[in-house]
Amino acid sequence: MKANILHNGLAVLVALANLVPAANAGDTPEAAIAPPVDDSSFYIYADVWAVGIKGDVGVGGLSKPVDVGFDDILDNLDASLAGGFGYQNGKWGFLTEALWLKISSDAPTPGPLFRKADIGVEQLMADGHISYRIFECSQGKGYLDVIGGVRYTYIKTSLSLAPGLASRRISAAGSKSWWDGYGGVKGRYNITDKWFVPFRADVGGGGSAITWQAMGGIGYQFNPMFDVNLAYRYMAVDYSDGGFIYDVASSGPMLTLGCKF
Repeated sequence: MKANILHNGLAVLVALANLVPAANAGDTPEAAIAPPVDDSSFYIYADVWAVGIKGDVGVGGLSKPVDVGFDDILDNLDASLAGGFGYQNGKWGFLTEALWLKISSDAPTPGPLFRKADIGVEQLMADGHISYRIFECSQGKGYLDVIGGVRYTYIKTSLSLAPGLASRRISAAGSKSWWDGYGGVKGRYNITDKWFVPFRADVGGGGSAITWQAMGGIGYQFNPMFDVNLAYRYMAVDYSDGGFIYDVASSGPMLTLGCKF
């Protein structure tokens, strides 16, 4: 009798031991064992900007209007390099970009003393801003960010008046650099799962009297990693310091190749 009781008791204990792990597994929420979601990404891109410039440049007491359309850029562009790097983590993001170009052109001069004016412009801009996502469309259709940042600008200009009736050439050259702060918005709207519209606008000042830009275009998403977009970009800078003047708008179509990882 005692043997039967002992045997039945051991059977009950074994059954309970087998039930405990199963009950614990059923009580564990799926979220507790799921890996954390990584909401961060990096983005690098390269730009080809068929930029034209229009405005007034001056140095050393000489000043001259300059007007080089983007359709003439192949004849006047000496060198160009542009691109950027960004990071996004949830609603917060950071983007830095740089642009360097050299343009040379000539322009007619009034009167017979000089035949023409030879104009050279070298421009370097480095830009960095922080962004915060204030709006997201449903079903991942797009977003809108507010941005705030700083922009460093370096400009080197040269002016040379080729002699006509005058006996000699007159030349002057100089350079300046400054910092501007700015604020604005940027975003993207997905027309389909492949086609999208990128846009950006900002305005600021500091070293310059005012600087502002606007950009918008159309893009294509090849896959989650690679995209390309064609946009029109317009950037204006109004800076003067003594005899140095750079009141110029740079504009033209821009092709961007990007990679997200």
